[in-house]
This record gives sequence, structure tokens and C-alpha cells, in this order.
Amino acid sequence: PTILLTLVPSASLSLTLIDHNISPQLDKVSKMTRKSNRDCLVCGSVTNSAHLGLDVCRACSVFYGRHSEGKKRLFCRSITNQCPPGKGLSCKKCRMHHLKRFLSESGAKDQSVPTSSVESGDVPGPKQVHQPSTSHANSLASCAMDARVTPFLSVVKTTYEKICFARLLSELFTRKDAPSPTSVDPANYPVYPATYSSMNHANRIIMPCLMDFGNSCFPEFRRFSEEVKLSIACHFFHRFRILDNSYRAVKYFKNDPNRTFVGYTIWISEDVVDQFFDDFDNNQGDVDEAKRVLKQVSGRKPRRSRDKRMPDEHEFLALLTLLFWSTNGLSENDEVIRASQNYRQLISNELHLYYRDILKLDEYAARLGEFYALLPMCESHEVMKETFEVFRLLGILTDDSFLYQLNKT
Repeated sequence: PTILLTLVPSASLSLTLIDHNISPQLDKVSKMTRKSNRDCLVCGSVTNSAHLGLDVCRACSVFYGRHSEGKKRLFCRSITNQCPPGKGLSCKKCRMHHLKRFLSESGAKDQSVPTSSVESGDVPGPKQVHQPSTSHANSLASCAMDARVTPFLSVVKTTYEKICFARLLSELFTRKDAPSPTSVDPANYPVYPATYSSMNHANRIIMPCLMDFGNSCFPEFRRFSEEVKLSIACHFFHRFRILDNSYRAVKYFKNDPNRTFVGYTIWISEDVVDQFFDDFDNNQGDVDEAKRVLKQVSGRKPRRSRDKRMPDEHEFLALLTLLFWSTNGLSENDEVIRASQNYRQLISNELHLYYRDILKLDEYAARLGEFYALLPMCESHEVMKETFEVFRLLGILTDDSFLYQLNKT
């Protein structure tokens, strides 16, 4: 069946500022510190107001408010647990250590961290940008910051969210046990163990979504011939699956690294392989041998090593773009080659702005190196293609099946 994905009208972003009352004690400290700009004791960024009763910037106070209870384990980037405070501090564990130490030494009491205001002179820190806020105004402020600093990645984000919703609806409402429409929430949706039929459907819906992704994000892509468009989308297919499935699995299955997504709402692990072929209706296929192969592939647990290097949201969107335009050797079309080069340069420019202006990193060469090291990981899909080829030899996939045809591209 043909799947139509309608374009979402573009919406302008606005920044809402909300006035709020400041307690007398905090107001007294703020008036003192507004006399001059000063460096944050922890991260070294310039601030003109005090937080937590100290010369600490708002980004650090927000970070402290979200992580002080220790619900989420923090790790040291240098593995030494001794990252010094000051400019360039990007280690979460040591950042928290310095915050607690300064608070303890000064005897300052914790102040409630404002989440609905934008204070002059303070730039949101990484966690403020990436984590959902309980305040509508703060969310709008973060969106406005993203759109100003990284306008292209903001477009990619909007388009990615749109195709995610299309995949979510398509997978959920083709199930025999489809959930109630009132319970479908893009931020909290049900997931199920994968079966042969559900995985086949999930993969089919990806292709029109990838075509829509290209048409919505890249004006050049819309001008290409249908043949060139299909060639780029097919080339992107496996790379997209690897990156998207891994990125979402880290969030959704953070306490169960044996599970990984094979669709938007379906997952697989070694434990559920025996039920995977329950809806396979071809008596000619060697199901027992196929189960053995699938268990072997699922039991490799590739997520454990990959989780540590998963990108944040901005880096994920940048990777999507770079992988979409990884067209080396795919086409001799000058327009395709030129577009590929232009978008690589655009992503490089916006990443530099993101690291410098949003994350406030003075030295980010190592971070940038880690980012580019993710590209070959997403392009290493030979194991997946080999598995599909084995399934064809076992009679699980036929020569004209959708997955096998994609496997040959």
C-alpha cells in the first residue's frame, strides 16, 4: 500500500520571558554580583549573577538541581576523577564533585533552581538543552537557542520527529493487539518483541519515510530524478537503521543492554528468538537453522561497547545528515557530489558553533574526534547483510522479497 506523509507547516519559534519573584536572600546576593561579571567557580563561564549562594553560573546550578540526588550515575571523561575546575571542564562527574565541594566549604544552602526564567548573561548548559524541561517557557528558550545557533540541525530535528511519528502510528495500528488511540504518546509508547512479519512491515515503512526525510530537509534532493533519489535512500537505509535503532535503544533499554530495536516499536534479544518465527508461514524455510543464526547474531551484545560512545541529540542529527550524504562512489552526478560536500561543510560549521556556543567548550577536538569515529560504526552493516543472505539461502527470504532486494543495493 502507498503511504503518504504530509509535510508539517513550518512554525516560527518565539522566546517567552517570565518574570518571577526572587527571595530577599537571593536578591541580596544577585545585587552584589551584578556589579561586575565574574567567572563561574566550577566551569569558568562568565556570569553576572550568583546561584546556590556562590559565584556559580545558572547552567551549573541547573545541572546540580537535576543530578544532586544521584539517581543517574555520572562518569569521568578522563577516567581520573580529578578534572580541574575552570574553563574547559566538560566532565559531569567532576563537575558535580566540585559543586558539592564548594557548597560544603562555603556552608551555602541549596537554592531552588529556576526553570522558567532566562537570566541575562547566562547561557544554557548542555543538560539544559538536551533534557525535557518541566517549564514551557524554558523549553521555548532552548528551542530558540538551538534555532539561532544551529538552524539547519533544527530543521533536521523537526523532520526526524515527523517521520518517527509516522513510523510509530504505522507499526502500532497494523498490530492485531493495537493499543487505544488515546494512549499513543510519542514520548512514551509501547514496545513489543519482534516477529518476522512485524519486522518486515517495520522495514517497509522506513523507505517512504527516508524519501520524505530527504525531500523535507534538503532542497537539492527534491530536484533529483526519482532514480537518483531512490539510490540515495536505499544507500542510507542500513546506515539509518543502525544509528536510529542504537540511539533509541540506549534511551529506552538503558537497564537492559541485551535488547535492541529492529523497528520503531519492536525489539529483539537472544531470549525472544524462539518466538520470532511464530508468524512465518513458509513451510519451505529452515526455521530451526534460522533461529540458531539469529540467536548467534543477537547474542553478540554489540550495544555494550556502543553505548559509551552514543551521541547526544545534536550530534545524532548531525550524523543522520552525514550518513544521508555518504554518497562516495554512489553517483557520478555533479549535483549529488556538490550537495554532499556542501552538507558536510554545513554540519562541520554547526557542530563547531554547538560545541562553542551551547556546550561552552573551549577545547573540543577530542569530542569532535569521538563524533567522527561514530561514522564508520554506522556504516559497518556487513553482518546485517550477511545475515539476510543466509536467510535467503535457508528459504526465509526469497529473491524478490523487500529486505533481500534492499540487501543487494
